[in-house]
Amino acid sequence: MAFEKGNGINLKKYNTKKGINIINVKTDKFKTASINLFIHNQLDRETVTQNALIPMVLKRGSKDFPTMQEISRKLENLYGSFFDCGVVKKGERQLQHFFIDGVNEKYLPGGEKLLDSCAKLLDNIVSKPFLDNNGFKCEYVQQEKDNLSKLIQSRKNDKVQYAVERCYELMCTGERYGIHEWGKVEDLDSITPEILSKRYHENISKAKIDILVLGDVGEKWISVLEDIIGVKTDNSSLVEKEEIKKDVSAIRTFVDEMDVNQGKLSMGFRTNTSLADSDYYDLLVYNSILGGGVHSKLFQNVREKNSLAYYVFSRMDKFKGTMMISSGVESTNFEKAKTIILEQLDDIKAGKVTGEEYETSIKALENSLRNLADEPIQLVDFCLGQSIIGSDDSVEEILKKIRSVKLDDVLKISQKINLDTIHYIKPRGGR
Repeated sequence: MAFEKGNGINLKKYNTKKGINIINVKTDKFKTASINLFIHNQLDRETVTQNALIPMVLKRGSKDFPTMQEISRKLENLYGSFFDCGVVKKGERQLQHFFIDGVNEKYLPGGEKLLDSCAKLLDNIVSKPFLDNNGFKCEYVQQEKDNLSKLIQSRKNDKVQYAVERCYELMCTGERYGIHEWGKVEDLDSITPEILSKRYHENISKAKIDILVLGDVGEKWISVLEDIIGVKTDNSSLVEKEEIKKDVSAIRTFVDEMDVNQGKLSMGFRTNTSLADSDYYDLLVYNSILGGGVHSKLFQNVREKNSLAYYVFSRMDKFKGTMMISSGVESTNFEKAKTIILEQLDDIKAGKVTGEEYETSIKALENSLRNLADEPIQLVDFCLGQSIIGSDDSVEEILKKIRSVKLDDVLKISQKINLDTIHYIKPRGGR
């Protein structure tokens, strides 16, 4: 996997003797460099909450820096470097993400090896946790259990995101994808420091681990990084492939009541296509035409022409092969909005796509991809996704594939998309 030289970005992969994959994304576009360590876990109901809790506890202190205050002082001494960690969901994977970001060494006086120091601190937090009686410190575990409980309960505060996540949970009940990466509040009482410590050691010694380095970092430093990072894994906890294709026997509808000013209509679809399939880029263009921006059919016909939604968009999960249409709809407009949304899908199936809609949708995808190289977070996410599916495609190669998609390809892929679940959050006491 490599980026085009015109962007000043090159990417190389290295397999280390410790079982870790190192991905070096070399670029001079940023004044900082970051080291990102990802631990891959299968989303699993039995372990999801433990896995979410582990980074929160590790962040509290390490062997050489036993408190958050000492970690903060160390970061200040490293020219104000920044450290954070958490969990992210990629398809049916739950990834623990640890990262440290610091000033690029070429901007420092005297040739100081800041990256070495940042890597050592990251390793200290991840592989040398602060232990008490051979387990995590009881005080840290209890406090972070409380914090995780509050975090899980706060999901409902972002009503737009919660509506999407809730629809997926209902749609994918019984599938790994239906599990939220933060876990469940009811799991927390049974998690002890000993149980959590055992789970941590299983992760660190058996899970797939990737380290992604982003910045103006030379190839020679990668071998130095391998020596610094003490984590060693045998990769025995393999992550299974996504469960993708699923027939829809009946469309299910769910209604919840919440304290919201406007209703939230979510519609979950099975696309039967994922990033690993040859027709994925046909689906990508389809989604752009349907609801990928202000140019899309959903935005223009549901929001602009009929004023039925405060917002409306469609979003794909490229790993799982699902698509979600999300909209903010008043209770009185629920049925009409649902009808017009489904009309947009029917219109694409019937070939009712103008040349302007097609060209604008291609252009929107091109702009989005080219902007990847300008945002470190997006660039890291893109490279991680490519690594997960084992793709070597560069941004330029992906652009070529998108440009090669014809309108007939879009019409063909539209036939594979099936509505699975409708979920509506209505104002309490409303329709």
